[in-house]
Amino acid sequence: MTEIKPFGQGLGMMNVMLNRVIPIRLAPPMLAAAVNEPQLRGRPEQLGRLLAGLEQLARAEFGSTLPRSAWLRGLNLEDGEAVLSLAPALRRQGAGFAQAAFELLKTELCNTDIYVRAAAH
Repeated sequence: MTEIKPFGQGLGMMNVMLNRVIPIRLAPPMLAAAVNEPQLRGRPEQLGRLLAGLEQLARAEFGSTLPRSAWLRGLNLEDGEAVLSLAPALRRQGAGFAQAAFELLKTELCNTDIYVRAAAH
């Protein structure tokens, strides 16, 4: 006589796979590589230090294969003011990156007004 078992019983490993939870992660923003290099203005040593920090943040957020020109449109450092212009595609998906970039600039540039904005298309 054949024994009838409720669905899932007696399936061994297959039962485990049927009940497995797969985590869902947000995909990184879709950023196309820009044709133009970002516009940089300021003292070279200061720009170099800030760009190194921003690139480290970008690698953590977007992955190591994304070129700087895909997320950065410009960094302007003038007397008492810093303006960081990010790619327009970061408006929604890159809010965390924009906040982290602001915090980095705030830490590195004392007594400076800091603006982080999305560049015009």
